Amino acid sequence: MYIPPPHPPCYGLPFQWNLAPNSNIQVSLPWLRTVHGKMNKLPYAFNILDGQAYACSPDCSRFVLDTIADSCPACTTLGPALDQLGKSIPHYQPRTRRSLKNVLQLSQTIDERSRELNQWKLKV
Repeated sequence: MYIPPPHPPCYGLPFQWNLAPNSNIQVSLPWLRTVHGKMNKLPYAFNILDGQAYACSPDCSRFVLDTIADSCPACTTLGPALDQLGKSIPHYQPRTRRSLKNVLQLSQTIDERSRELNQWKLKV
């Protein structure tokens, strides 16, 4: 009796963004936008496995049905949304809400505010 091998697991759609120098994908992802119940929540989740970033659809079948594909059909449809998000993340304005920023941008905002505060201390 022949038992077919199980389908490989679907980790989500693998993606790669152009990152700032001295940066990595973990600080470039907008983690605050993945929290349940938050305003502007993204309709997918992020996973990082062995340095590779994946976007996982809420409708993910958890198995790759096609031997050629890297992800299930539900996760594959996230491609255009991920490309758009990857292009828009580096171009946030200085007054953008903190919940839309990634870790790197939040760190830069804190550094800028610290410099401003130190300048005001010197003026006083």
